[in-house]
Formats: sequence, structure tokens, C-alpha cells
Amino acid sequence: MHKRHSSNSGLTLFILFFCTLFSLYYINDLYSGSVDVAHVYALIYRLNSDFFLNGQYDPSLGEMNFYPQGSHLIAVIAGKLLGSVYLGMQFTAFFSSILTWVLIFSILSFLPRNIFLLASFLVTIFSLFFSLVFPYPIHGDEIVSNFFYSQSIGFTLGYLCICFSLYLGVFNKVPMKTNSVFIFMSSYILEYFHLLPALLLLSVSLGLLSLDFLEQRKKTAIKVIFYFVAIMIGIILFYMNPAFQSMRQIADNDGAMNLGVAKYPAALIISCCTVLVMSLLMLKRYYNSGKLFSYLALKYISIYGVAAAALCLLQFFLLHYFSIGSNYAVKKYSLVIDTIFIIQLSILLAFNLKRIRLINSIFVNLNKKRLFGLNATIIIIAPVLILMALFHGQFVYEQSSKIVEYESDIQHLMKLNIHPGDNLIVKGTDKNTINYMLSIAILKTPREIAIPDVLLSNKINYTALENLVVIGDAKENDCTISHYGSASLLDAKCNIRLKNQCTQTFDLSGDELSLSNVLNSGFGAGEKDGRWSTENEAIFQCNNDVGKLNNLTINAMPFINNGLKKQRLKILVNGITKIDTSFDQSKIEQIVVPIDEFSASKKLTISFEMPDAKSPKELEINKNDGRKLGFFFTEINVK
Repeated sequence: MHKRHSSNSGLTLFILFFCTLFSLYYINDLYSGSVDVAHVYALIYRLNSDFFLNGQYDPSLGEMNFYPQGSHLIAVIAGKLLGSVYLGMQFTAFFSSILTWVLIFSILSFLPRNIFLLASFLVTIFSLFFSLVFPYPIHGDEIVSNFFYSQSIGFTLGYLCICFSLYLGVFNKVPMKTNSVFIFMSSYILEYFHLLPALLLLSVSLGLLSLDFLEQRKKTAIKVIFYFVAIMIGIILFYMNPAFQSMRQIADNDGAMNLGVAKYPAALIISCCTVLVMSLLMLKRYYNSGKLFSYLALKYISIYGVAAAALCLLQFFLLHYFSIGSNYAVKKYSLVIDTIFIIQLSILLAFNLKRIRLINSIFVNLNKKRLFGLNATIIIIAPVLILMALFHGQFVYEQSSKIVEYESDIQHLMKLNIHPGDNLIVKGTDKNTINYMLSIAILKTPREIAIPDVLLSNKINYTALENLVVIGDAKENDCTISHYGSASLLDAKCNIRLKNQCTQTFDLSGDELSLSNVLNSGFGAGEKDGRWSTENEAIFQCNNDVGKLNNLTINAMPFINNGLKKQRLKILVNGITKIDTSFDQSKIEQIVVPIDEFSASKKLTISFEMPDAKSPKELEINKNDGRKLGFFFTEINVK
């Protein structure tokens, strides 16, 4: 017994060390530009300062005021060790992903050795297939595209509880009733991390308790009452948990989720039904074995499969017929449904493959010492192969090294200023989610200001701001209050005057801060070399503080193709027509407009009227592009 515990402890420490190395290897890559990244980071950042929220509503956190904080506290601890809140979040997310798969293979290791090896091989092959050839969401996808951070942590802890419960049952012969109580207590605690894995764990607990009752030879009235009361107490306690009540406040939140090649909801419903059938087949095989301890994992995996499939179908039923919940909530089950589908299919195939004489003889000749090393290798290497395939080729939204630099510089910048101002926002990067994340987390910008002004990249309402933090390639100017590293604190009102000043060259490429207020309407998003007008009229405005004006120079290219031979353009300055012409060639044109007569005007309003503007959809070029394209503006210069 002592030798087994010693070897298990050594293996556990080695696995944790290996998971740490894996997490550090991937920590620099952020695979999601989802708003969830910002919301998760904001809560972690707030907990890093206070460790517990004070109970008062924080307008910068929104629904995260009510969100279970267990998983975020883990990131806080990791962040303190790594010296960055953001790195703590990233490390914990990747650590959770690799540890989830390590625990899945650890659960499989409780099966007979030939089944474990065969099933592990098949799980790896199927998972690689789902990642590389036939994309379906499996565990690990929680932090790709979307950012289901808490759900990922919750699943990891859920599998850890199942693995430990199996260990107690197989090696310590702990009774099933005791194990079901342990899993229920774990599910109650897990509610403080995420509701979905907690529900699954509760269902496993109740499933184990129900099967324990059905296995009783004598079912007396007292036993019936005992088991019924135990199940009802478990459900009531779970429901009354404050964490459950908090999650109910955000249960109807909806969002987008990529299910790969799967067609929602048909594919998910079919997967659920298939998992239910395979779960029953596995449960039958467990009882046919005479309830051997080496087959106990079949019982757990089958109950887990029934729980996942039944809860997913129940959520879909409640949404479809009673409008309770959201499609988002249903789709989140796909991660566990597809994973358990792979696991169960692999186990059932393994039982059939072992009947092949050649395959069976290979496992018979394996001695136990060699097998232990082989088991440990599989438990470590297989998850790495699966996740490396899953992360391979994924779009990297941003590098962690940049975000950590911004995080540190803004923190130091705030320390330089006793009162940096209220309702601050961050601008300067070309990633709206990063701007939004740093705004609501570090600057505590209220959501109602940050969402339209930063995340959606609308025009900034400077009147609502006192100051402004610019990061990236920010340079000191007349509006700079203080500066640290890549971050500058600017006077917002001064910034209006500076950025709206007429006498300068306006580069219309990208989403530079200088364009926030001069492009009044009719202009699209910035591209590499400029931006398109997207309506029949586009308006440019700037402030004239210098007095003397000479001319206005516009560099623009008309939208010309086979279906649109000519583009007319009328340019009005402060309502007076200055240019009325047309173009029939798709090339950059330089248009010079004399504006000296407007030197006394405090503001210039330049209107571009393009009556021939057409959308690619209208011209049958691109059915998804409804923008009315007139001219591609590259530069506007006022002298």
C-alpha cells in the first residue's frame, strides 16, 4: 500500500510539473478575441485587488458582479506568482485544458490494461480527427474563439472528483453510498466555479445513489424512503446554494458559438441520443462483468454520459417549449457531449478489438512494471498530442507579451496620478477587445461608456470623459498630462481640439484616434491604405483654430467595375458647392479644393455627395456586402 501511494504521489507531482511546462509554452498566445476575455479578466483583476467583492454593484463588471468567483480566485493566485493578472488568467486557462485531458486518461486507466491502452489509442486518434479533419468542439476548445474560462476550470475539477472517487472505490473499496455523498459535496462546492459541470457532478451523484438502490436485493419501504429523501435533500441543497441563485440571474444571456461542421440543433440532438445509447451499452457491460472493480470506470462514464445527454436535451426542451434559457446554454453542452462521445465509442470499440487474437496476445505479454511506465506515458503524452492538434493553426488574437506590457504601463501611469479622472477609457491598440478589457478592468470604466466607445469602436463621446489613456505608439503632445512606457494620460477636452484641428494631414487607413471625431458619417472601417465611403453622402468635419486656410487636398479612388462605369462626385464646403465632377477610371485621383474663403469659419464641414454609389450586393459581386461604395479615400490634407 505504501509503495502504491508513493508511486502515485510521484506520478502526480510529475504530471503537475508537465502541465505547468505545457501551460508556459502556450501562455503567450491568446486564441480568443471574444468579449468574454475582457469580462473574465476584469473580475480577476478586481479580485486581485480585493480578493472578495464588497457586495456593492460595480458598473464596470456588469453581470460579473453575480458570477461565481471560484475559478477567478485560482487565476488571482497564479497571477501573484507570475507577477501579472493577465498571465495568471492565461496560465490557469491552459493548465486547466491540459489537466482536463490528463484526468480523462487517468479515469480510463482504471479499466483493465488492454482496454485502457486500446481505448486511449482510439481516443487520441478520434480527437485528432475531430481537431484536424472534421472540426467538432471538444474539451480544450473552451479557450479557442470563445473564452469559457470558468467552464473549463469547472470541468477540470469535475473530472478530478470523478477520478478521486474511482480511486476510493477501486483501491480503498469505499461503498457507493459514501462515494455518492462525496461527489454531491463536490458538486455543491463546484457551483462556486461554474454551474454546468456542477450539474453534471450532481447528476452523477444521484445516478450512483439510484443504481446503489436498484442493486439492493431487498428493497424495503424504509430503504425506499431513505434513498428518496437523500436524493431530494441533495437536489434541494444544490438548488438553495447562493451560487446557483446567482447563476440564474445570467442564465438567459445569449451569444455566438462555433460548432464546427455540426448543424445546430440537429447534430447536437443526434449526438445526445447516441451518447445515451452507448451509455446504456457500457452500463450493461459493467453489470455483465459481475460488477468487477476493474470495470467500475464503465459505471461512472456511463452515468456521466447519461447526465450530459439528458441535461442537454432538457435544456433544449425548456428553451424550445418554454423559452427558458438560451441557445448559447444548449450549445455549451457540445464540448462535453462530443468529448464523451469519443470516449465511449473508443471504449466500446476497444472491447471488440481485444477479441482479435494478435492484439490480445500483445497485452497478455506486457508485464506490470513496463505497463506502469507505459500507462504514465500515455496519461501525459496523449493529452499533449490532442491539444497541440487543437491549437495548431488557430488564429492568435494577440500576444500576451504585448498585453502584459500594456497592463504594467497603465498600472504605473495610474500611480503617477493622484486623481487620473473619472470615466477613463483606453484607446490606441488595433484590438477593440483589448482596449475594452483594459478599460473596464484597470480603469474601472462603466460598461455603458466602454461598450459603445471602445468595444464597438463608435465615435468617442469626449464630453463624458475627463481624461483618456492612449497606449501603443502614443507620443507626448500638448494634451499629455503624464507618460509611462507605452501609456499616456491625455486631457480629453484638449484632445478634442487637437485631434479635430483642420490644418493637418488625415491618414484614413486604420482606426487611428485622430479620426474619431472628424469622420462624421458615411465612412466605413479603416483598411490597410484607407477607407471606403459606405453611403451616398459622407461628411468630414474639423475645427479651424489657426484662421488662415489655403486649400483642401483629397486623395481618393472611385469604385468602378463592369456594372458601374462612372462615379459622380460633388464636394461641398460649409454647404457651398466647390467641386462637381465625375470619374470613369479606377485609380487614385488627387482633388484640390480652394478653401481660402472659409478662413474666418471656426469649423469646416466637407460633404461628399456620390449619387452613383452602389453596393457589391446590388452589382451581384458579393451578396453579403451591402455597403454603398462610392470612393476609397486614402488621405485628406488641409492647409
